[in-house]
Amino acid sequence: MDAVTLSQVLELLKRTGKNTDAAGTTTLFARLAQIAEYTDQLEAFVDTLETKLGLNTDTAGTSTVFARLAQIAAYVDTLEGSLGQTGDAASGTGSLHAKIADIKNYLTGTLNPNVLTHTPKMTTIGYVNTVSSISTGSSDTILVNYSGAGILTALSVIPTNSYTCTGTIEVVADGAVVFSAPIKQTESSNPNYYVNYPTSVQLGANIYFKTSLIVRGRASCSSCSGGCLSIHWSASISK
Repeated sequence: MDAVTLSQVLELLKRTGKNTDAAGTTTLFARLAQIAEYTDQLEAFVDTLETKLGLNTDTAGTSTVFARLAQIAAYVDTLEGSLGQTGDAASGTGSLHAKIADIKNYLTGTLNPNVLTHTPKMTTIGYVNTVSSISTGSSDTILVNYSGAGILTALSVIPTNSYTCTGTIEVVADGAVVFSAPIKQTESSNPNYYVNYPTSVQLGANIYFKTSLIVRGRASCSSCSGGCLSIHWSASISK
């Protein structure tokens, strides 16, 4: 082998290097070691990515991307179930669309067929300047006991006793107390002017009801045992 060829072979061996060369760019084996390190890093990254992605069978949660997607899908399903469909039958306990349909039916049917068009065709039931006596004790005196749907549009209660007496007026709509106010008659030193000292009850806003309306009162008086709070009262119910 001549000198030139030998020189070329030695250069080739130098560039090839050994399989123990450290990763780098000085020899072929060094470059292969460098590529192997890059491959290991890439494999580690892919493993981490696969772990974070998870599988499409993962249970809903926050551990992987697929788990989070399953959780979001469950939330969407729940929201869809709560919203319902525009064609859902009216129901007070159903989906949102069902509840809206129930409210619409109540406004346009049960409450008053004309309430949305504002046509003045409502029937009014009136209790005008009625004289009653509200008893003391644990029982209530019922002033109005109405079954059905409607609107309490007016209520006025004025005590007329000639001595000090207190009480309470309540409005119960559909079984729930929606209005409560004290009523009081303060005794005057001159009995001829006792009517100038009453604390009366006036309804400040309409009260809507679907099934029933009760107006009741109860008295608490120190000067008599029962039936002591005399009142003049008026009420108006539209249906």
